[in-house]
Amino acid sequence: MVSRNKILPLGFLLILASLPLAGVPARADDDAIAVDSGDNEAATAEDDVALGELGSSEDDEQVPRQRRVARQAPAAAPRVVTDSSVRTALVHRFSSEFSAEIYSRGAASGVTDPLTTRGSRVAAGIIGNRSFGSLVWSSGVEVSQHYRDFFDQQTFSTTEFSTALARAVKLGGPLSVTPRVAVDYSLASDTRFSRVKFEWMAPLTYKVSKQLDLIFTPRLDWQVYTDRPDNRRDVTGYFGLGLKYEVAKGVSLAAAVGYETRSSNTPRADFVRWKLAPQLSLRKEL
Repeated sequence: MVSRNKILPLGFLLILASLPLAGVPARADDDAIAVDSGDNEAATAEDDVALGELGSSEDDEQVPRQRRVARQAPAAAPRVVTDSSVRTALVHRFSSEFSAEIYSRGAASGVTDPLTTRGSRVAAGIIGNRSFGSLVWSSGVEVSQHYRDFFDQQTFSTTEFSTALARAVKLGGPLSVTPRVAVDYSLASDTRFSRVKFEWMAPLTYKVSKQLDLIFTPRLDWQVYTDRPDNRRDVTGYFGLGLKYEVAKGVSLAAAVGYETRSSNTPRADFVRWKLAPQLSLRKEL
């Protein structure tokens, strides 16, 4: 029998995913029009939503170590993990300087040897974006529920508050970079997971065509856990290379391969691993 915990998050995502997508402007087409017309202000207005989405697209889902075997020590952290997600969003632009977005997201994380889902979560949130020329200030709140395996048993819930500054910088031709700094505070029902996170990232984007982007993403996180007796502190570095393809207006597919390493003051919390991250994104502008 399918448990109620599986039905609720999956049903919520299916409802949002069924929203009509007709009439959503393709971001690549809009950027090309703005550049051709020399309207930099229009290009900035379109970019603010994408900059605000950067934070909610990154997943902090913890991938558990391999299952314990009776009378044996637990295996080391997996060397290759998967992080698949589906994201849906409704966007409204109040003016050329302010926009807001309501979104939902489902994610499943697992290991590849054998291919097994070890953790999953469903989340919903809101992001507000305020533009100051080419600089975009984003603030948001997200609530999420975390599950063991594939939406099986709920383990804990979180409420996360975040704020970030980002700026898209054109480097010439089809190349651009987006430096971003952010601070997040996550309040968890299981206090072992409550933490403050400081993050820096700078995605480097090469626009292959109007629909296809090649993206290199370096990212550095410092996480301070606020309610643990071991005073846990983690530093995580990530380098990823991926592709993003605009399938249709408001529909995009992305896939990335990344190298991730974490150093912690807590025993056995360190890891070095590869991460495979496919994502389906659906967006409707109101």
